[in-house]
Amino acid sequence: MNIASLISFLFVLFTMNGFAQSGDTIFDTIPGKYKPQFKEDLEKYSAYANPSMERLSKTGALLDAVERGYLKGLNKDSLLSAYELQKDTTYIKKIEFIRQLPDSYASLWVFNQWVLTSPRFSLDSLVNIFSFFNPELKETPLGKEVIASIKRKKILQLNNEMPLFTFKTEQDKYIDLASFRNKKYVLLCFWASWCGPCIRNIPLLKKIDSTYGKKELQTISISIDKNKKDWLSALKKYNMPWLQALDIRVNTEKGNIQTLYEIYYIPQYFLINKEGELIYQDFLDKDEEDHVKLLNLLTQTFQK
Repeated sequence: MNIASLISFLFVLFTMNGFAQSGDTIFDTIPGKYKPQFKEDLEKYSAYANPSMERLSKTGALLDAVERGYLKGLNKDSLLSAYELQKDTTYIKKIEFIRQLPDSYASLWVFNQWVLTSPRFSLDSLVNIFSFFNPELKETPLGKEVIASIKRKKILQLNNEMPLFTFKTEQDKYIDLASFRNKKYVLLCFWASWCGPCIRNIPLLKKIDSTYGKKELQTISISIDKNKKDWLSALKKYNMPWLQALDIRVNTEKGNIQTLYEIYYIPQYFLINKEGELIYQDFLDKDEEDHVKLLNLLTQTFQK
């Protein structure tokens, strides 16, 4: 994930329901027995992890400036290596904190806020880290939310049948994902009008749609914009001639698609075969920003 994608990831993370909490709002959601120790443990976490986070932020800012051409004379590859190493260090700090305080609600909060939502961890790793926690802590409302999230992630693995949902297009027409079963491949594209990397990928999606849209591939872009006007304005500006959805409750049925598909960063792409099974996901397939793996898979699929 590059710097721009990381920024999009953080923006999504902090604007999702349940993650836009801070200060007293967080404290109000904590079961009474855990409140006395929570703030103290969270301060311990900040003292332990913040220096690493600050170094990551500074390195990331330098790398972003180099990528944008604002700074000259610095080696981009060296900065990228340093950034990735520093990112690993920050997550190691989080996991070490959790291991040291497995009975702490603050540890569970850190896991939910930063580890569970990161594309850096495999499902097996998440399950392993979650096993550190005290069983009683897992029975709290937050613990049950984490368990529900892990269950969704177990479904969202390659070769599994993907969750179904219904959405309303910009023309106010309801469409069910199930309607494409046994008829078309489906490429789900999660994005937002404010997401720079998402906008930069629109030409790629146009190429995919123009090449394979008549060969049994249905592209569906799902925006996580909160403002319908922003979404409609972006659709008009970028002219994407495939199915469009806005993931707000008045436009979807059976709940929030963003939650159903565990979307914590964007852009993110899911390729589903005719049987409804996931055959590609950019994070799980460790695809790069040019999405060569996705393009190769589409070529192989439709050359058959």
